[in-house]
Amino acid sequence: MSLTSRLYASADDLELMKDLLRAGKQQYPCSGLHIGDLDWWVFYDTSGVPLHDKVRLWFDGEQLAAWTWSRLHRSEYDLFVHPAYRGTPQQDAVLTQTIDEFSARLRQQPRTDDSPPHITGYADEDETAHIALLERLGFSRSEFMIHFAQDIRAALPSPVLPDGFTFLERVRPEDAERRAEAHKDAFQPQSKMTPDHYRAFMSAPGYDPELDIAIAAPDGTIVSFAMGWIDADNQLSEFEPVGTRYAFHRRGLGKAALLEGLRRLQARGVETALVSCHADEPGNVLFYQSAGFRICGRVLAFKKLLE
Repeated sequence: MSLTSRLYASADDLELMKDLLRAGKQQYPCSGLHIGDLDWWVFYDTSGVPLHDKVRLWFDGEQLAAWTWSRLHRSEYDLFVHPAYRGTPQQDAVLTQTIDEFSARLRQQPRTDDSPPHITGYADEDETAHIALLERLGFSRSEFMIHFAQDIRAALPSPVLPDGFTFLERVRPEDAERRAEAHKDAFQPQSKMTPDHYRAFMSAPGYDPELDIAIAAPDGTIVSFAMGWIDADNQLSEFEPVGTRYAFHRRGLGKAALLEGLRRLQARGVETALVSCHADEPGNVLFYQSAGFRICGRVLAFKKLLE
């Protein structure tokens, strides 16, 4: 049976998309996306492109089977399918139609330089049928993200902070400015975070101010953070983002933020914590391993030049 599709229509669709991710995590805990990613994408979006121009939902009858998220400004798309459709003709049809339609839109975009247009998509390393089709379509692969997991059902080490540094019990609306400044500093120069963006982000349905782990220096400046997202159905959590101001690197603050986050997640009944980093960041790989995480999966990027 072929699938039908439509564009994103309302916040109800966001919940359908999250339900699909939960179903995926039940079978593939280390798959590439988590429900927190969707809140991050929706509520911290500086592109100005409305959701109905970049998100498409695919249905088998009344059941959501897949969704796609296209980003013209970055020439990339994400595809997530229900585990039941992995390796099926329906998945192939969704993938090929997405690539065809998105490629056509990219070719129509005005070019800002002389580089040829390209399209980039992503697949988990164990999605063999998905990968095989992308390679048949002429995409070349590279490593993109590394996923880590940690079982947190047993006793956890206690976080240790330098003298005078403290954890915020929660991030409050009045903390938005200094929390935004910490984020922008940690991810300079590409971050576009502002206090107004952060206030909007704090309204995301999955945002929990007690899981927005933040460490303050003696002068009150927020210097390190680790944001936790809970998938209660699967007793899973994800940290995204994790960062430390550049001037405060190598002082154990990032690890302390993660450990405090793990402690709070464990108290909420979470059994497994996840976190990810880019594959070309060996320092971050070692950092997460030092905090007790182990590599559990990888995401591959697939790129193709458009003629």
